[in-house]
Amino acid sequence: MNYDVWGSWSRHVGQNAPLNDTCASSTNRQGSAVSATKAWTPAGMPINQIVLGVTSYGHSFRVPPSATFESDKKTLAVYPAFKASDQQNC
Repeated sequence: MNYDVWGSWSRHVGQNAPLNDTCASSTNRQGSAVSATKAWTPAGMPINQIVLGVTSYGHSFRVPPSATFESDKKTLAVYPAFKASDQQNC
């Protein structure tokens, strides 16, 4: 299963079902298809028996404008913080 990695329970916005999280900073690596495969195969699971379940839906997050961009005001912020209490339930 590779979905619901990030959500309203998280402190930051992130991908719902990341394929690969190795480009994220170490503090923002919550799990991905690649990291799961790398964990299961050394534990003895044959790679040809791993079936990956991914999502076909997404989550939305309200992020305050002040958290949307990096300090240069031109670059979108990666993993911006948000308040779960400000999120609408859909």
